[in-house]
Amino acid sequence: MDDSINAEAVYSFNEHCMLATVFCELLNVRERTIALAWIAKLKAIPGTNQFKLKLEYINYMLYCMSKNCMVYPFNRVPFDRVLKPLQEVVPKEQYITHIIAERKEDTNRVSQTEPRTPDTPVVPPMWPGEFITSNPIPNSGVMCYMAAFGE
Repeated sequence: MDDSINAEAVYSFNEHCMLATVFCELLNVRERTIALAWIAKLKAIPGTNQFKLKLEYINYMLYCMSKNCMVYPFNRVPFDRVLKPLQEVVPKEQYITHIIAERKEDTNRVSQTEPRTPDTPVVPPMWPGEFITSNPIPNSGVMCYMAAFGE
């Protein structure tokens, strides 16, 4: 295996492929078929010489799925030729938007993992069972617990 490709990168690629496969269920039939074909193509590319490109493509696919907007090249059946760098394939303004969003995400991830200061209040986690028992139970009807998440 190439020195620049470590086990963590391979794990990340495989994890992103699985995540993209799950997200495919949220797409319409046409988009789902094309997305699954892209995932299969990326997984089938042998060797390590195009590994970074495969990772770049699957990351961009996940970005498109998260925005619920499958754009070129993922709105077309995968091409048979060798992968080109994503910045050569994707329109420039889309690529720049993706890179800016990726950098913001990295910045948010770093700021969320900063160590706590002594003045920072510690909020104990509330387990779902504690949340449910802390709320009133209706005399008639149904109590429903629902969890939601954003982007």
